[in-house]
Amino acid sequence: MGRFYVYNSSTPLEKFGDGLCSLPFVSVDWGLITALLERWRPETHTFHLQPGESTITLQDVEVLLGIPIEGKLVTGNTNVKPYDLCKLPLGEQPIEESKDINEMKIKASWLSDRFTGQVEEGADPEVIERQVRGYLLLLMGETIFADHSGGYVHLANLERLENFDEAGTYSWGSGAFVNLYHNLCHGCKAGTKQITGCFILLQVWAWERLPYLAPGRLGKRAPKAGAPLIGR
Repeated sequence: MGRFYVYNSSTPLEKFGDGLCSLPFVSVDWGLITALLERWRPETHTFHLQPGESTITLQDVEVLLGIPIEGKLVTGNTNVKPYDLCKLPLGEQPIEESKDINEMKIKASWLSDRFTGQVEEGADPEVIERQVRGYLLLLMGETIFADHSGGYVHLANLERLENFDEAGTYSWGSGAFVNLYHNLCHGCKAGTKQITGCFILLQVWAWERLPYLAPGRLGKRAPKAGAPLIGR
């Protein structure tokens, strides 16, 4: 994806944005993901492994991904119509006939075409803020909030990005945590044909807990202080 621009680096959103944007590209190991799903028990929300039961915790989300887990819950519904929801925060909205919006979800490709490019130097602060909102919405929808929507991103989080100071007070990590648990419980059911979720968290967790499955680390560069484990 393109570069992430923080309009005001002192905003509480900075930690969340830095954590998301530091996520490296990780090829999904479907064999590993499938093996873990086969060992997931929704009754206890744990993996039944040979040494015993194990599971992913909120602390894992914060340490591995660098996303805050404290703050307000990422939950609730909106009464705003999807096209109206896009208009002010993003500065534009899809054409209704284009099918770029499906109920409360917007096509990831529509967001990518408009919010992953470079911002002109000296651009109006409002333009930069809209660019940040669109980029973060896309990034969240394709990583920590990935779901079965088939190339669409949920618009509900856009309301939480309207005010950057307030956006930084949400527990985005717990939202990613719940999303992964939900998808694990769905994916382990008999007859499930499609699995999805925050697999970057699941895979890196498995690498840390089962290091003999992890690939070798590239390079010996010392990590930046406070960097999430996934980027080291």
